[in-house]
Amino acid sequence: MEARGACACLKDLVSRWGVHDWRASEARINRHPQILTRIAGQHIHSLHVRSPRSDDGWSPHRVAAAYVDLMDRLGYETFAVQGGDYGALVAVEIARAVPNRLLGMHIRGSLAFPEGLDAGQVAAFSLLERDRLRRIQAFAVSESGYISIQSTRPWGIGAMAADSPLATLAWMYDKLQGWTHPPRERRRRRARASFRVRQRVSVPVHQWCWLRGRCRVRTVVRGSRTTCAPATPVGVISFAHDVAIRAFHDRQFNTARWTDVPDRGGHFAALEEPSRVVADIRDFFRVCRAPAAPTR
Repeated sequence: MEARGACACLKDLVSRWGVHDWRASEARINRHPQILTRIAGQHIHSLHVRSPRSDDGWSPHRVAAAYVDLMDRLGYETFAVQGGDYGALVAVEIARAVPNRLLGMHIRGSLAFPEGLDAGQVAAFSLLERDRLRRIQAFAVSESGYISIQSTRPWGIGAMAADSPLATLAWMYDKLQGWTHPPRERRRRRARASFRVRQRVSVPVHQWCWLRGRCRVRTVVRGSRTTCAPATPVGVISFAHDVAIRAFHDRQFNTARWTDVPDRGGHFAALEEPSRVVADIRDFFRVCRAPAAPTR
């Protein structure tokens, strides 16, 4: 039943490709200034939107080095970094590489996870934190298979994703369906009218047109250290789907701001709740860039 339902959903989404307004999607992207360059043999396509203020096979380490190079080419001596999921790993590596140039680091969710908990520690958790711990454990049992595939045998999936837009759609649809908020069972009645349908139609094709599927699969092969440079101030926003627990995050990071949004947003919060994400980023970096109070 589940397989038949997934095939029906994919058939519906593919049918939308024929009537989707691709020029409108293209126009939405092209409203923003962009840069296309080549670093270490890899094409880098980036949006380059300046602040209104004038002072404003790749491992995470290698990706971070490329983006530091990009910031050099763009002429920024100091800058801030923001990321979620794999982007958060890259943000950590940037903080490690150029801590003196970094104003701060903002991430969605957390890179610190609980290990070796006893009953007393769990009892001290809030209800929200206990729910997040439960979901971490459930994820390890029933949803972590893709990590094993991508970290040990990535080439088959990568080749299919690079060759076929349908393969890319199916792979991404599974994650978009399972990791957005609210859970899919409560979304079905309004799915066709939601913005998520438009995103599910267009985002996989943009990915495929850049032949990024194979690259995205391969990056999971390489690991990353998660402990940040201690002096780097870190802001965190954790949405309903996230499983961040602050006590463990604080052991590894210099947490300067922590925002819980327990009733909204999923793993793809930048697509689901863009205004909320942007507001939190701005609030955090506004404090980071403020001049220090004079000492007496």
